[in-house]
Amino acid sequence: MRLQRAAIVIAVLALILQPLQTAQAGVIVGSSNTRVTDSGQLDAWVGEPDLTSQGDTVYATWRDARRTDSQTEADIVFSSSTDGGATWGPNVIVSDSEYVGFTNNPAISVSPDGTIWIVWGLDACYDIDITCGGNSLLNDVRVAWSFNGGQTWSESGLWIGTPGSISDPLIQRPQIVATDGKIWTLLHDPTFSGGNLIGFDIVLHEITRSGSNLTSTFQLLTPTSSGKLNNVEGPLTALAVNGTVVCAAWEDQRDGSSIYGTCSTNGAASFPAGARWSTNGA
Repeated sequence: MRLQRAAIVIAVLALILQPLQTAQAGVIVGSSNTRVTDSGQLDAWVGEPDLTSQGDTVYATWRDARRTDSQTEADIVFSSSTDGGATWGPNVIVSDSEYVGFTNNPAISVSPDGTIWIVWGLDACYDIDITCGGNSLLNDVRVAWSFNGGQTWSESGLWIGTPGSISDPLIQRPQIVATDGKIWTLLHDPTFSGGNLIGFDIVLHEITRSGSNLTSTFQLLTPTSSGKLNNVEGPLTALAVNGTVVCAAWEDQRDGSSIYGTCSTNGAASFPAGARWSTNGA
């Protein structure tokens, strides 16, 4: 498999970052549901939500077709609550309208200083009616960030994936964890042999912040492309970070069908070989 790899430098506008105080999450548990989507949604399709919290503030993201009227070409949308989820602010479109494509599975995380990060898949952006920046994109991952509580957003490509064919719905389900100086994402990339999909690599992506610039590197956690096919949609994954310990887990084809994982204890400078974590397969 030929991975299209590039370490990218994301130019960030010179903004003054105001640190926010952190506290224990204060999500309110009530007897009724609270609507997160605002009146602009009307009856448009929405789905694939994710959320996180910091103190009493809850942050949510999801796919939303209010602008495009198309579940396939849905935008990535954001909202937040400052009272533990009791009420929610306006919905803000995060994704660049030129890169809506076949968006999928947004995930959200917040740095201790309050910077908000959202990552999502983009596949398959090949339709002539979808611009995608003038490019035909397959199996990419994009990232957006906000320094002002979600009022405005910047966006960039994070991963240029190995393309499948138009008939292969290579659905990304990226995971993200934001810490003080680093933002970690976990994604998958397909491997083909003779035109047939045979497996997925698990890729750990690392964004490092230095002043107003972000630099990006990655490493493969499955050199044998053993990630589970799941009807060509790729393996489910999980990512956890605690200090210098970075752990990743994924569905794997080995041993019939198993959960494999690996943990770094030196801030992802190196990882031991992935090992089987499940005991009975399937």
